[in-house]
Amino acid sequence: MSVENNKSKIVALINLQEGKMEQFYQLADELIENSRKETGIVTYKLFKSTENDNEVLFFEEYADQEAMQQHSKSDHFNKFMEAVKPLLANEPRLEMF
Repeated sequence: MSVENNKSKIVALINLQEGKMEQFYQLADELIENSRKETGIVTYKLFKSTENDNEVLFFEEYADQEAMQQHSKSDHFNKFMEAVKPLLANEPRLEMF
């Protein structure tokens, strides 16, 4: 197994309010589609918890820190972040490595 130190990864755990999953998926689909077109994004996936109906997890892998920073400045990412705020049960939990 090789270790790729130059790549940057984010895991974002998101808890949604009851009944907001469908609305979230509509927003997330657009985010994922646009994000995967960005140069420097290696992986951009969304997973749904099997234990909690209101919990999802984003796994994001970037070629480097610059690609991660460019993504965080993108119009589609910032549009998603604003639109999703009213759907959240609490602040997303982020892990970067």
